[in-house]
Amino acid sequence: ALAKYLNKRVPKDVREKASFKAIWDVGVSMWQSENAKVFAKIRNGQWPPIYKPFLERLEVNYRLKQVELVSKAYTSITIKELLESYLGFKDIKALQKFIKTNNLSDVWTFDNNDKPQKVIINKKQENYQQLLNTQKLMAQFTKYVVFMESNQKLAIDEISAATSSKN
Repeated sequence: ALAKYLNKRVPKDVREKASFKAIWDVGVSMWQSENAKVFAKIRNGQWPPIYKPFLERLEVNYRLKQVELVSKAYTSITIKELLESYLGFKDIKALQKFIKTNNLSDVWTFDNNDKPQKVIINKKQENYQQLLNTQKLMAQFTKYVVFMESNQKLAIDEISAATSSKN
């Protein structure tokens, strides 16, 4: 939400530069969750050398974010959908290299090694005892209650001050 105001704060001469417009377009595509467009704009952009390392890292980080989302949402997904909708790869060889490079081979496997059609996503078993740490939860709950009580006390003080000033 703050990004739309950022564009207005950028000086006009900077906003009119082609490189700023191109980076802004990438950001807009990210905001609109148009994953294929994000990767296409990064890959096909005419970037000055100073921007290339930043955009390469942005592409990797965005792709890893997509991996995290897909891993949480799916137990299996077609390779076609994965490539086109989420990861922005053109072929399966790039996907295989990406899986090896990012140590995903224990989580993401192919349904058929000869002619794969789907990626099977193995879910990790969560340790719910660790997630439900009672001391940590109680500390968070206590902070929340104290916060709510302080806000309520402030509201009551403001109401009483407003009513007493009218009298």
